[in-house]
Amino acid sequence: MNGPQWTLGVALALGACTPEPADMTPAASTTAAATTSGPGPGSTSSGGAMESTAADSTAETTSMGASTSSSTTATSSTTAAGESSTGVESTPFVVMTFNVRHGAESSLEAVAQVILDAEPDVVALQEVDQNTTRSGNVFQADVLGEMTEMEPAFFAAIPLQGGEYGLSVLSRHPIATRAHQDLTSVGEQRILAIADVMHPSGAVVTIANTHLGLTVAEREVQATEVIDALAGRPNVVLMGDLNAEPTESTFAALEDVFSDAYAGIGERPGFTFPATEPTIRIDYILLGTEWAPPTSAVVVDTLTSDHRPIVVELAL
Repeated sequence: MNGPQWTLGVALALGACTPEPADMTPAASTTAAATTSGPGPGSTSSGGAMESTAADSTAETTSMGASTSSSTTATSSTTAAGESSTGVESTPFVVMTFNVRHGAESSLEAVAQVILDAEPDVVALQEVDQNTTRSGNVFQADVLGEMTEMEPAFFAAIPLQGGEYGLSVLSRHPIATRAHQDLTSVGEQRILAIADVMHPSGAVVTIANTHLGLTVAEREVQATEVIDALAGRPNVVLMGDLNAEPTESTFAALEDVFSDAYAGIGERPGFTFPATEPTIRIDYILLGTEWAPPTSAVVVDTLTSDHRPIVVELAL
């Protein structure tokens, strides 16, 4: 994508989206609590291959001080720095997706260090706690924002242990608008979070973040809803834990609309889960049609969470 300019009129075309309040301080809830359908959080994948859900580790408490070592080696394939695939001078725009499992595998300090090492413009985080008992009543999005010097936006999916649990976006640039949309869910409520980021170049980039459900049937419906919600946003970067491998129908439906940022340039196979010895690829960065091919893509080798994050460099 070479120097596009968008206006905020594109920002929230969806009437189904719920605007997020601008005040992200811990003194107030950041979104209205979403309702849940079916059984509460804690359901697991019938195949057992995907990660645990929100309440699988409710007895755990995240210690802000007890961090584990977070090795962050990674390999990638790149094109020339500062140059797009067409050879036109461009501005690097680095995006990252990371399922942090509410810091339970290490600490928020360790998570923040992985983000700092990657030097992203924007990060999409999944499994984030806000003011829950198991995480010491910490507002994790705000704390990570402070640690990384990025603007945080939190999007609540479900109420949990006196607080909320959901998604977050951290941005090095101002977040102009934020909204979320409930996705049709079985058990734990899933959402699509949308944030419009104002880049210094003048471009307004749409960042979408999601964490899809645990069954194929559920994910197929949710993927259709995500596609519909992002229609007309060719500049979108869709990131998240899709709980679907590349061979699944869910991913095939998304790939009909978005391009897989990692597939063309990242080192294969790009497995992201489980972090200790990854055997499957379920975390993705997908691009709208306005984007040129990425200049680099890596899966970061770290044990900070049970997922490995993905970092992709794009060109504005």
